[in-house]
Amino acid sequence: MLPQKEVEGIIPTIQAITLENLKLQSQIAEKEDELRNLYINVEIQDLKNLLKSNEAMETELREKGKNMMIENWLKEFEMLDGTIVQINKTPGALIIEEGATFDEKYYRVKKEIDKTAIKKDFNAGIPLEGCYIQSEYRFIIKSK
Repeated sequence: MLPQKEVEGIIPTIQAITLENLKLQSQIAEKEDELRNLYINVEIQDLKNLLKSNEAMETELREKGKNMMIENWLKEFEMLDGTIVQINKTPGALIIEEGATFDEKYYRVKKEIDKTAIKKDFNAGIPLEGCYIQSEYRFIIKSK
């Protein structure tokens, strides 16, 4: 067999291998992209978990600070760095217990309870069963 014919005989195999290699390189690139994206998703989930953990810790510490100030009758203080820490009492919210019934004057046309009228009479000292005033404290940190 002539050398040219021998070379011609291996060309289709080389071309097939070249095409196969291109396909493999493409598949490798796709899988690497998937891997990068998968890694990014893991990182995002890790960051979300860390954020959730930090938020829970912050809430717990704020509640602890608020309770410590309430227990020690502290309303406000200033730290050495100028940060002001205070607790503010929210205005009392009228809580109406489930199933409580009231005189007709406290109902609106749609038979909704008129909390404003109940709160007004409650604050005026009119005894009403099934409701009470609830206040909460908020923990505030201000920086100058």
